[in-house]
Amino acid sequence: MIRDYHSEPAEYMSPKNDIVDVDDMTAPDPRARIQARLPEFAAIRRDIHRHPETAYEEFRTAEIVAHALRACEIEVVTGLAGTGVVGILRAGTSKRAIGLRADMDALDVVELNDFAHRSIHSGKMHGCGHDGHTAMLLAAAADLAEHRTFDGCVYFVFQPAEEGKGGAKRMIDEGTIRPVPDAGCVRYA
Repeated sequence: MIRDYHSEPAEYMSPKNDIVDVDDMTAPDPRARIQARLPEFAAIRRDIHRHPETAYEEFRTAEIVAHALRACEIEVVTGLAGTGVVGILRAGTSKRAIGLRADMDALDVVELNDFAHRSIHSGKMHGCGHDGHTAMLLAAAADLAEHRTFDGCVYFVFQPAEEGKGGAKRMIDEGTIRPVPDAGCVRYA
């Protein structure tokens, strides 16, 4: 069940709700916290956009991701399916886990934009928003790491080669992630 904690705050924050345990209500709304750090994550997105890497070439992007996760004191595993990265964040004692995923690869497309963060690599660009997906997942990771308002484990999966090159399949084949039948999610192996 998906809960909208902005419309049902009492139920969401209730001690009987074992999905999320929020003890410190002095922290502002997560949206406000992330909004306050927007320039930081916009800069990451623009940097990744300026330096696009196509399938299985996401070495620089993987380094940026790993560095950002480590800066938040999140455990990091690199080199998965070639250039994939997984961040592991634990809080509390529950064995429950959830995986959040972003794709990192760019496309073999000529960028026609003329803004300052346009691609510096001729014939490659982030035309599908993977630069934004990566930055948004890093923002979520940073916020969760800072506030740890959950009980369990969050896996931040940064997948390479989403654009038709089988990055997810390779992660599954290598045992990095396993599909969870009928759950609509994946499990980090």
